[in-house]
Amino acid sequence: MTSRPQMIINMLQANPDKQFTARQLAQEIIDHYGAELAEKRKNPRFASDEAFLSQITAEVGGSRTVKAKAMCSQVMTRDKPRPRLFYWGAVTNGAKLIHPSG
Repeated sequence: MTSRPQMIINMLQANPDKQFTARQLAQEIIDHYGAELAEKRKNPRFASDEAFLSQITAEVGGSRTVKAKAMCSQVMTRDKPRPRLFYWGAVTNGAKLIHPSG
């Protein structure tokens, strides 16, 4: 099973020219990893798809992104102005480049 931080990395890497809010990134993860998340989705505390989306959004916005950033230096966030945006950043010769739209 793919870890949540790895899911974040994979989704951002697959969309290098796109920025996501936590909710948008969570929805992409659910759409792409639905089969892997099916068991978690069965938990009775997720009475609706919205509740499940909210949980995955919280995971994306929390420690899972910190872990993803530690695993991969190309995982980027922009905190200001709000909302926080998540995106794939370019790296050349070990130096991070500023994302053109962030």
